Amino acid sequence: MLRETLLQKLPIPQENIHPIPTGKASLEISATEYEEDLKKFFKVSIGQYPEFDLILLGIGEDGHTASLFPGSKALSERIHLTAAVVLDEVRHHRITLTLPVINQAEHVIFLVEGKNKAPVLRKIISREDPLLPASMVQPKSGNLLFLIDREASSQLSS
Repeated sequence: MLRETLLQKLPIPQENIHPIPTGKASLEISATEYEEDLKKFFKVSIGQYPEFDLILLGIGEDGHTASLFPGSKALSERIHLTAAVVLDEVRHHRITLTLPVINQAEHVIFLVEGKNKAPVLRKIISREDPLLPASMVQPKSGNLLFLIDREASSQLSS
């Protein structure tokens, strides 16, 4: 869907698009294959992180972002570029970039919409709850930008 709605309309070389491999024997194998693809493309060694030009993220009502959920062990991952995230029966399992990779990006943009996101957005922007995964997104030397609709911003002070 992303390819059809956005990527085909932009002059991005195909070799710069790295979809997460799905349908593998296990979630862990998919995460490992994705990590190896990123290491090869960015030419990074152990202990290094790739530097994406741009990472676009959303924020969940619970403060999660990029499939990094509150209390998840993936939040403390500092060695791997990717992590397999095993959730519950209601939410499907996922693969995510780790915080060190996200925080190495040149630009990180949060796209936030809806009144249901207003309470958590206030906590994130005011740094009320530093344990929320979206609060942990703090690019080391890059830019952090929030694109917020009126409803999501309804609890922010001017």
